[in-house]
Amino acid sequence: MHGGKTPRGIDLPQFSHGRYSKAVPDRLSMRYEEALSDVERHDLRDEIALSEAKIDDLLAGMGRGESDALLLLLRDKERQMRAAEARGDSERAGRLLQEILTLIRRGGDESLAWKGVDRWIARKIRTVVADVRVAVTKEQMISVEEVMALMGLILSAIKRHVKDAETRRVLAREIRAAVEPENPGGAVVSRGKSRQ
Repeated sequence: MHGGKTPRGIDLPQFSHGRYSKAVPDRLSMRYEEALSDVERHDLRDEIALSEAKIDDLLAGMGRGESDALLLLLRDKERQMRAAEARGDSERAGRLLQEILTLIRRGGDESLAWKGVDRWIARKIRTVVADVRVAVTKEQMISVEEVMALMGLILSAIKRHVKDAETRRVLAREIRAAVEPENPGGAVVSRGKSRQ
């Protein structure tokens, strides 16, 4: 192979650790480095659990959440207020108006809480979909160790079953060239020349 002990990848002097390492502010650099080294960074179970916890928290904060009952109560208070106004009881009508405004605010708060729940459920769904996608991708991936073991088996089979030494060398060289990182596209290498 060419190059011998020529440094590659992270061994190169010009290698910069991480795409954004130069732009990350000092206050974030430690957390950035931790995130880069996290081997479970593609595992989204924590994010799903956080979404579920937030949804539960929002639902718990809504109290009874009786929207229909609230609307019926508002209609009843409005009727009582109109009746008080018709009787000339402005003091009672004023108190009922304040109760109606309080109930409207409570209903608005509940509506906002439901919007929050909807947002968090949508966020959880997106996270679950991403997590499934990552899991499927992981299932379809083959590790370097597995590739190397497979290569060993193939080369061993070639050595046992192909009698011509030159053919064995050419096959071994082409198979190795197909998986080497500096050989993009798996160009077939034959006697020092490469062809696509």
